[in-house]
Amino acid sequence: MRKPSTFMQSHSWWLDALAGKESPRHDGLPECGYYRMKLVKGGPWVPVQVKLSQDIEFDTGELAAPERYIAVYEDRNVDAALIWDRLDPISHIEFIRLKTRIGRDERLQASMVKLDLTEAPTRPPKGF
Repeated sequence: MRKPSTFMQSHSWWLDALAGKESPRHDGLPECGYYRMKLVKGGPWVPVQVKLSQDIEFDTGELAAPERYIAVYEDRNVDAALIWDRLDPISHIEFIRLKTRIGRDERLQASMVKLDLTEAPTRPPKGF
């Protein structure tokens, strides 16, 4: 058995990417962090969180099974390796802003539809 990965171990690639460091990206080997992607060409950005699924033994604190990378977007959980090559790293703040913006603009919620915001610009939220 082995110890579960720490936050710094699992998020180091993403943190390096945010800092502007060139780290190699390997197909099928995702890294934890916050990202965005487009589901269709010309579609809106979709926020994606890649996280580790860890089955940890209560008594020992060790892993009971191998860690798995899970991508969470639009209330879906998928194997992160399947979409890893399409993900763009963003900060956690950008991730929250994107989720908030999608919640306020119905056009952005149709993630499988091409969208041209120059034809119908987004209006600022009420109260601004």
